This record gives sequence, C-alpha cells and structure tokens, in this order.
Amino acid sequence: MEENERPLPASGPEEVLRYFAAGEPSLTLLHLRLGRADGFNQLQEIKAGFDMSVIIVTGQCSDETVLTQRDKCRNAASVVPRKPEYASYKFAGWTLDQRRRQLCNPAGKLVTLTKSEYNLLIAFLLAPGKPLTREDLLQATRLHEDIFDRSVDVQVLRLRRKLETDPTAPRIIQTKRGVGYRLAIPVERL
Repeated sequence: MEENERPLPASGPEEVLRYFAAGEPSLTLLHLRLGRADGFNQLQEIKAGFDMSVIIVTGQCSDETVLTQRDKCRNAASVVPRKPEYASYKFAGWTLDQRRRQLCNPAGKLVTLTKSEYNLLIAFLLAPGKPLTREDLLQATRLHEDIFDRSVDVQVLRLRRKLETDPTAPRIIQTKRGVGYRLAIPVERL
C-alpha cells in the first residue's frame, strides 16, 4: 500500500455506499460469496456509478494475499504505457473537459456526472446528430450485458435532467422513435 492510501473495510452494501458518498475510492476489493446474488448486485452498482478498478475476491484468503495480488496488478498495469486521447467539447454553451472529467454548464458551474452519465455523454458527443440505438448506448456506458436495455432510458433521463432546461421537452438529447436517441445540437471539439 502507498503512503497516502488506507483500507476502509465495509461489511455490507450500506456501509460501502457511505464510503462512496464521502469520496470515491481509487480501488475496491469486493469479496463475492458464491451462491449469493448481493455481491454481484453490488458489483453492478459500483461499475455503473463509479469510475474505479474493482478486484473481485472469492473463497478464502487473507488481507495480505489480496493486497499482494493488488500490487502485482498495479505493477503489471504500470509497465504497459497507455496513451489516452483526451479532448474538450463545447455544445449548447456546455463544456466537457475529458482530461479533467469535468462538465461545466453555460454559467460556468461544474456539474457532477456518474460514470454511466459521463460515458453516455461522451457517446453522444462523438456522434452528434446520429441516432444511437439502445445497444450502442449500452456498449458505450459499459453496462453489463444482461441488464435490461430500458436502463439506458433511465440513464438518458438522468442526463437530460442535468443538461436540459426543460427535460420534458428536450432539445439537446432527443428521442428517435423506434431507433433510440440522438444529440440534436452541433458539437465543437476544442
């Protein structure tokens, strides 16, 4: 463990969500008890709402074993350099800075997005004017395959509530009946 890191043990979903509300951790070790669905549900919630690595632990192991494996994963990942492509986008007075993962409204105030909302917005910004199917948006948000495709509708609704002046009469993200959704405004890549 690095000097500025400290483990926060949680014994249940409520305790985990309390930690997440206080500040998003950089890594989660999730112990799945095979045969119980609550661990898988917790994993889906974490991956849908937060941008972090999750190490899944099953069976019997000590904290020391887990932390050793985590360090091996971290060291292996740091050996392979990645070149992320970051851009900034401007649309309808809004600005998204991908490097900082910050969305500013037309008044210049920061607007917080969940991981799913952020990925959904990126998908729309990369294809302005193009109708995107629910399947396209499911892949863009990296939601688990067995999640019902209507979960995209919920994510779009949440994103509309943050972007639209009147979410009941959307002008930024419009519904294309029988197809999906499209970003209906021009996008400028900065």
